[in-house]
Order: sequence, then C-alpha cells, then structure tokens
Amino acid sequence: MKRSLYLSFVLAICVMGYARTAAAADLELCAGDIPPFAHQQGKVGQGVVYEIVSQLATRLGQRSTITFLPWKRCQELAQAKKNVAIFPLARTPEREKKYTWILEVLQDPFVLYKVKGNAADISTIQAAQNLNVGALLGSPAESLLRSKGFKRIDLVPTEEQNLKKLMSGRIDAWLVASMVAASIVKKAETTGDLKKPIEIERGVELEVLRQHLAGNPDIDAATVTKWQEAFEAMKRDGTYERIMANYPRR
Repeated sequence: MKRSLYLSFVLAICVMGYARTAAAADLELCAGDIPPFAHQQGKVGQGVVYEIVSQLATRLGQRSTITFLPWKRCQELAQAKKNVAIFPLARTPEREKKYTWILEVLQDPFVLYKVKGNAADISTIQAAQNLNVGALLGSPAESLLRSKGFKRIDLVPTEEQNLKKLMSGRIDAWLVASMVAASIVKKAETTGDLKKPIEIERGVELEVLRQHLAGNPDIDAATVTKWQEAFEAMKRDGTYERIMANYPRR
C-alpha cells in the first residue's frame, strides 16, 4: 500500500514537472518581410513589430531566434505546428479561428492618400468610392476597399508601385496603413527614385489595422499569459513607447 502511494506521488510530481516544462516551452518565431513592421537588412532583422517581439523574446529567455520566411509559408507553419508564432499578422474575420491571438502589438490606421493639389475628394468614404484607388494585392487594404463598396480598385504586388502610380496620376488615391506610407515615402525620398518631390495629402481613415503576434491554435494558455505579462511590463517601463517613437506615421 505504502509503495503504491509512493509511486502515485512520484507520478504526480513528474506530471506536474512536465506541465511546467510544456508551459515554459519556447515559441518558434516566424516573421514575414513586411516593412516597416518586420523586414531584413542583409541578415539583420528590423522593423517596429520585430523590435517589440525581439525584446519580449529576450525578456522571456527565449533560446530560439526569429526566422524570416515567405509570408504564406509562415502562416502554413503556424497553423500546422504547435508552439509556432508569427508576426506581423493583421486580425481579420477570415483568420480568427486559425490562430491563437497572443498579443495586439500595435494599431495603425488605413488612410486614403492623394497627391497634394489633386482635385479628388478623399475627405469621406462616400466621396471617394468612385475614385480609382490603389491597394496592395491580397492585403487587408484590398478586402477593406471591397467591403466599403469601392468598385475601381487597382491592385499591385508592392506598395512602392502604388506610390509611383499615385505620383504619376495613374491612380487617384492610395489606401495604405499610415506607418507603411511613411516608410515607403521616406525610402523613395532617400533613393530619389521618383526624381521629384513627394507631396501627398491625408484623407479619411477607413479602419484601424491591428498587427498581432499570433500562433498555432493549440498554444497553451500559460504561454500566452507569459507573453502578455511581459508585454504589459514593457509598456510600464517605457520600452514600448521608445520603440514606437522611432516609427512615425504619415
């Protein structure tokens, strides 16, 4: 009887130890190349969401590094393999049940922009609905325009192309997240690629882009809580605000 009780006690301790180990398991972090939120300069990771997630991983003693992969591959990996988390992922109704939503890292509004002096009215959604509006192919901006009743949507694979088309008059307006617009314009001004001053005006905000760290649906609650607590601590000590200040909005 005593031996049976002893074995039960040892088994219980082992199970508890395993649970703690599982809860403390590292997340495999996968990032998409989506500037200014996350991207690589050579082999060095950069971007506002990259900096925030990297800082959190360090605070939590993560042993694994952040891996950049093609965006579609990142999403497939996170949906198929436990303890994989990806960023920067916009939270949309289509994605809601496919992931565990660990952290909302930042909010960035989708804004309509036009060339300064252009007569196009982008002051309201209703006024802009008949304009020829540029957006990134397959992005939340594309879905947003369709949901708001825009009919003339011009899709391209890069935001750099949208800026070029806007400046040349081939589109009336450009729907893009504010931080992305600032990053794309700054890059074009630095390279002088457009060979003329870039003067764009801000119009109506259509919706707020909410960028997340998200992961496999089976990530355990203890791991999620651990990351959320670290994130709140980062906000309290001012680190989050200092990182955000380095990434202006347009």
